[in-house]
Amino acid sequence: MASSTSTGTTSSPGSEDPVDPAIGDHRLLGDGWSTALLQPDGTVDWWCAPEPDSPPLLWRLLDPDGAALRVGPAGACSRSLAYDGTTLLTRTLLDTGTGAVEVVDGLDGGLLRVATIVKGELDIEVVLAPGRAWRRSTRFEPFDGGVVFDGWVLRAPGLAFSRSAEGARAAGRFRTGERVVVSLDRLDAPLVPEQGALDRLDDQRQRWRRLAGSTLYEGPGADAVRRSVLLLSAVPTRSVTTSITAPGREELALDSRHT
Repeated sequence: MASSTSTGTTSSPGSEDPVDPAIGDHRLLGDGWSTALLQPDGTVDWWCAPEPDSPPLLWRLLDPDGAALRVGPAGACSRSLAYDGTTLLTRTLLDTGTGAVEVVDGLDGGLLRVATIVKGELDIEVVLAPGRAWRRSTRFEPFDGGVVFDGWVLRAPGLAFSRSAEGARAAGRFRTGERVVVSLDRLDAPLVPEQGALDRLDDQRQRWRRLAGSTLYEGPGADAVRRSVLLLSAVPTRSVTTSITAPGREELALDSRHT
């Protein structure tokens, strides 16, 4: 596996993250059309899909009762979230002390999450909270291997979903080297096998690396320039979307992160 960049966030074993993680603790996933935001604990808490001006499919970032998707071990663990080199894929390392899992996330029209056990044995859970929209009118139907959710389908082959207090949950025990493939795609999208998921992530990785490599600037802050190119390329309207608050302080530059 390719090594991650040092651009990431970490927390120590057993530590409690804030209820509302700072926007700067998130990492952005993008495919040139829509974007999603990922917390260090493995929760995707913002995604407008299929278009950037669509109603959010996941929105807990702005509402504690909003929809979110988490993949990772249950209970306390150390957390490290970083971009996968010069790409807009992310790597999240979650370590309980007795086991560790690395989750690689990418966006290519659908949300793709591949969790690989890198140490020991772990009970991995996939939790989809549908948010308050479900209690109004959204279709939300768990089935063996996934959940139909508001015109989309969450799949995790090999895991059986059932209703939980949060919405729907599936869990299983996995050993070193084993993987859990999780996808959130349009309802008519085909099932993604493990190798197909790895191929999709690698295609994304190569595409972002080619884009970063096309940047000619090699002066001071070249890495930051390449990262900015990637972030701007994550959204369809480029600078139009990000220009409104981009000159301000990072904590106020919300539109460039929320799309």
